[in-house]
Amino acid sequence: MEKYLLSILTFIPLFGALVVLCLSNRRENLIKQLSLVFSAVVFLLTLFTIYNFKTNFVASDYPVLNGYDMNTFVELEWISNFHVYYRLGLDGLSAVMLLLTSFLFLISNLIALSIKKKVKAFFTLFLVSFTAVIGVFLSLDLCLFYIFFSIVPLPIYFLIGIWGGEKRTLAAIKFFAFMFLGSMCLFVVVLVIYFKMIALGVADLAFNIPEIISYHPFGTTTNLITIVMFWLMFIAFAVRIPIFPLHTWLPDAHLQAPTAISVILAGVLLKLGGYGLLRLNLPLFEAVVKTDWVLVTLALLALINIVYGALCALSQSNLKSLVAYSSISYMGYVLLGFIVLNELGRDGAIYSMLAHGISIAMLFALVGIIYERAHNLEINNFGGLAKTMPIYFTLTLIGFLALMGSPGLCGFVGKIMILLGVYEYNAIWAILAMVGSLITVGYILWTIQRLFFVEAKITASYADCSARELSYLVPLALACIIFGCIPNLLISIYK
Repeated sequence: MEKYLLSILTFIPLFGALVVLCLSNRRENLIKQLSLVFSAVVFLLTLFTIYNFKTNFVASDYPVLNGYDMNTFVELEWISNFHVYYRLGLDGLSAVMLLLTSFLFLISNLIALSIKKKVKAFFTLFLVSFTAVIGVFLSLDLCLFYIFFSIVPLPIYFLIGIWGGEKRTLAAIKFFAFMFLGSMCLFVVVLVIYFKMIALGVADLAFNIPEIISYHPFGTTTNLITIVMFWLMFIAFAVRIPIFPLHTWLPDAHLQAPTAISVILAGVLLKLGGYGLLRLNLPLFEAVVKTDWVLVTLALLALINIVYGALCALSQSNLKSLVAYSSISYMGYVLLGFIVLNELGRDGAIYSMLAHGISIAMLFALVGIIYERAHNLEINNFGGLAKTMPIYFTLTLIGFLALMGSPGLCGFVGKIMILLGVYEYNAIWAILAMVGSLITVGYILWTIQRLFFVEAKITASYADCSARELSYLVPLALACIIFGCIPNLLISIYK
């Protein structure tokens, strides 16, 4: 069973998409139910896989990958002429990303039950994107990784372009253009790595990710080609994080995307960039990253993300735009934690990716709920919601405080680890990052005040959260609390 477990996990959503595709357009309720069942099965199988990974660890013959023990892998020859293999594996890093992915796709599926337009097409594309994301996190073959990585934006493009808001077409095109740029940059690096491995006399390992990293095809010194390849790969992943100035697709995409897809964009898609940095970019080009001017440049980009994203969020009058810009700021901390190249910063960045995925998914879900009632997201048009929607207020407070990094909630653990790791490396960088944290506290508290306590400009009474809405909000809230109070539940998986 173990031999096929990762393959089953990867392709269950694709099988679900094929099943949905075979159903009549009129069977909308059945389509929604089946999609939900397939998503739930993947989540449960993920829990089983991670439990099996931790309790029945059997190391593979591969080198330890990025400091994480590799486990449960499958390897089959695929395209023999080019030494491409169907190769999947699991280690602590991919395990926690898999857990986040399966959880948020299940949550997103619950949110998407309200979809009424072209239901079959929506859930088919939704499940295809699910398989593609899982494939990225489990791939141990560079060619396979690239294929899954490039497939992910395709269904998302249609999900925004068909089911989005009034300006959905432009937002979808802009989103896809940026994603295509990243894929092309990565494609160039993959080709160069292939020829480098051939030159080293190990053509049969040309796409084997653990072996590529152990062979250091670009050497341990820097030259022009190595620096160019580093920046091309960095762009490929920075687009998805997103890092300034490659961030401009994100606010438009979130503003136009349906709520379920905003959850996937912020909670999962952004993590593909962070995962790619840690899995490939930094270990492959460690010598480049340690070069002073490159390290300072990366730190500058991270700090710009943190402060600029927070300032942009502060200036937003639209609630969804505010939450979108907060993601840009938060992911700056992740980049900063990775580049200081110490264990504390790295572990904090990984935890922050998970914490951000949970809290930002919750906030986008809450934004979608208020939009369904008011058809308006201008913050200043609301007010006094704490009295009329007490459950909604409580859950929103948990989500915002988790994003802010309040002690006792999931956002605190990762952020404090990052700041300590950065301070250990460079105290000035840590102090500048704290400026972003102060701005974040400011705009979050100001937003809470305007939404829930000041007198409303538009007098309206909105219904509090329904049972269906609580079915996905409560698990997110519990995750924020549990992983804030017992962080070792997650840390023990990837440590």
